Formats: sequence, C-alpha cells, structure tokens
Amino acid sequence: MMAIRALAVASSLAMCTEKGNPVAGPQAPVGADVDDDTHRARRHGLELAARVDGAELELTLTCVGETAITIVSHVDVAPRPHLDAITVDLDGPGGPRTLRLTGDRNAADSPLRTLEPGQSIRHRVSLRAWATDPINPGGPLADGTYRATVRYQTGSGGPWWSGELVVAGLVVIMPSP
Repeated sequence: MMAIRALAVASSLAMCTEKGNPVAGPQAPVGADVDDDTHRARRHGLELAARVDGAELELTLTCVGETAITIVSHVDVAPRPHLDAITVDLDGPGGPRTLRLTGDRNAADSPLRTLEPGQSIRHRVSLRAWATDPINPGGPLADGTYRATVRYQTGSGGPWWSGELVVAGLVVIMPSP
C-alpha cells in the first residue's frame, strides 16, 4: 500500500513534455470522440489526454504501443475513485496549488490495470470536490480562471509502466456553484 501511495508525487509547473521534449498541445485527435480542446502527452506506449469540461477534467490513459501495458490507474473508494499517480497543478485566484487525487484508505483493490493496444481508461475529476478533500489543504477553489497542469507519474520497482507524462496549457474557469 505504501509503495502505491508513494506513486503520487508532488509536481511543479511545466510545459507539456515527454521527459524534456516539448509536445505541442492541443494536438490532433487520436479518436473520433476527442475534440480540438484535448491536450496530450505520450511516452513509451502510453498517452495521457486531458480536456476541461466545466469545473471538471476528463483524463484518458491510452495504450498507444504495439503491446499491452500495465498502468497505475485507480482504486474504487467512496466518495470518488483515487487516482494515486495523478496530480493537478492549478494557478489562479489565491496563487498556485497542487491537488492530489488520492487519500487515506484501509484495504483496497489494486490500482493496476492492463491496457491492450488501442484500449483506454477514462476518469472524470471534479476539481471542486478534490479541492475540499482532507488530503488537499487550502479549502474550496475560488471562482475565477485557473491554468491547469496534469501530471501522471509512477516510480519504478513494480510490474507497471513507469515514467512521467505532463499535460499543460489547460484553462479552467470556475463558475459560481
């Protein structure tokens, strides 16, 4: 459990990269259900796509390689799934802030999922909900415009994909509730 929890790593502001190589975003869609507002990063057979939908982010992990890969995805717990390997950096009203998408839990299922070539797993992330989760100090997000950077990062030492994918340049506008 501690090894999996350690996969969630604090992040810093960065442009959309593949370990130091800039990747323009938004990029051309891979699938028909993706629009031009989707930003992407890919490395070693895994792609992270992110797009803004109101006060939520839609995050999609896709196996873009020729062989199946095992990824750290999510653990289904209430009140919302934990995404141990993902953080969201926000810069807006009140200054910069990092949201961790995980939390305290007792026994839980494995966050590991195997994706076949072309297969995806999609997560919807409520920024308002995660901002008020006990794991994230700072309280509710103020209304206003935020620049968002999504980071998927896993360490080595297990049977999963390891590395970092960063998608930046997302703009989130928080309306009044």
